[in-house]
Amino acid sequence: NAAGWNNSDVTVTLTAQDDAAGSGVKSITYSATGGQPIPSTTVNGSTAGVVISGEGVTTLSFFATDNAGNTSDTGTYTVRLDKTAPEAYLRFDPATKDVAVFGRDALSGIGAGAVTPSAVNPLVTGDPGLSAERRTYDLADRAGNTLRLVDVVRLTRSDAIATIQTLQYNGGAVTTPAEHRVSISWTGPASGLKSLDQNLSVSTPLQSGKASWKWNDDVTEIKLLTGGVTTKTTVPGMFLLRLATNAGALSIEATP
Repeated sequence: NAAGWNNSDVTVTLTAQDDAAGSGVKSITYSATGGQPIPSTTVNGSTAGVVISGEGVTTLSFFATDNAGNTSDTGTYTVRLDKTAPEAYLRFDPATKDVAVFGRDALSGIGAGAVTPSAVNPLVTGDPGLSAERRTYDLADRAGNTLRLVDVVRLTRSDAIATIQTLQYNGGAVTTPAEHRVSISWTGPASGLKSLDQNLSVSTPLQSGKASWKWNDDVTEIKLLTGGVTTKTTVPGMFLLRLATNAGALSIEATP
């Protein structure tokens, strides 16, 4: 595409020709390194088709040999292939005092910063102090792979609760993730925060994370339960827990 990436297998066709008065093309030899390593391969004749199916950046090298034993210069061709949809994570945004969605992609990459919802539908709460929205996020990596994430966020002046309703990768089946919850509470004026408490939980696999920060200490105390094992750490400054997607599963990330 315009970004130089493919999201499906790529067939590269190599064609060689000799001078009209030459001995004629005997063979084409090629090899590849990177995303899909290919050992040196020789194909008799003047054409060779090479299928690149391995994700990543593959560099294809090739040359031709004529019937007199002469060889051409070595040429190269680069194929960038990413067939995997991006992932996302939810995280509290101290600046907006809201739960934001961020994208991530290990191959072709994705834009930095919080993702803007493609649709926002207000929900009736019956409480004038509580607002609720169903938000749809359409994420796309540089290869054109997509993730549609729909979440519901409930906000008061000092609390936020968020859950992911559905995930859809590359236009496939819509899935509902395991039961989970992102709960945030804070104190402080509109211009800043004096304290922040984060509580995240996932039912399958069972995991929970808690993080507490206060401006006068300016450290974050983190407690993470994973697989029945509890770990406690204290890190300088305000640390923000993440609820991350991974091929439809969810996990809590608490590593600085």
